[in-house]
Amino acid sequence: MRYDKSGSSFLARNHFAAGIIAFRNVHLNRNIIYRDKFFVWDRIAQGGLMGPIRGQAGLNQFEFMMVVIAIALLWMVALNRLRNLQEIAEKTTVEMTVRNIQSGLRWEMSERIVAGREASIAELAGGNPVRWLGKPPVDYLGEFSAAPADFLPGRWYFDTQRKELRYRPTLQRNLECTQCVRESGEIVLSWRIERAGNPMFGRGDTVRVVTAAPYRWF
Repeated sequence: MRYDKSGSSFLARNHFAAGIIAFRNVHLNRNIIYRDKFFVWDRIAQGGLMGPIRGQAGLNQFEFMMVVIAIALLWMVALNRLRNLQEIAEKTTVEMTVRNIQSGLRWEMSERIVAGREASIAELAGGNPVRWLGKPPVDYLGEFSAAPADFLPGRWYFDTQRKELRYRPTLQRNLECTQCVRESGEIVLSWRIERAGNPMFGRGDTVRVVTAAPYRWF
C-alpha cells in the first residue's frame, strides 16, 4: 500500500511538473509568434515593402520606382488606345448616317422616276438631308438659321441659311479640316444636298450628299 501511495504521489508530481513545462513551452512559443509578428510589422514600418522581411530579398527603392513608371506608361498607352477606339466609333457612326441619307435620296429619286416625276428631282437639292433618314440622328436639334446655343459636341442641326447639315464631333484629336466652320475653336463638319448633273437611266438630273468642306479623320 505504501508503494502504491508513493507511486501515485510520484506520478502526480511528474504529471504536475510536465504540465508546468508544457504551459511554459506554449507561453514561450506564443511569445515567439508575437515577436515574429512585431518583427514583420516593424520591418514594414521601417522599410515598407521594399525592405527584406526575415532575410528575404525585396525590391529596393530604385526598382520600385521603375515598376511604378512602367505601370504608368502601360496605363497611358492603354488610355490612348481607348480614346482612339472611341473616336473611330464616333467617325463610323457619322459616316453611316451620311450613307443612310444617300440611300434615302436614291430611294426617293427612284420613286419619282417610276412615277414619271424625274424633273422634280432637282428640287431635292438644298433640302434638309435628315428628311431622308428613317429617323433623325441622336441629338439632332432641328432647323436653325444660325448655330443654336445648345449646339454642343455630339449634336446635329440643319443650317437653313447655308442649306447644310452640321455636326460637331465630340472627339477631334485625329480630325483635320482647314476649311471647316469652327465653333468655340472646334471643328464643325457640314454636308449638303446638291445636283449631281449626271442623268439616271437617261432622264433628268440626280442629287447627292456632298461634304461642304473636305476633312481628314484618321
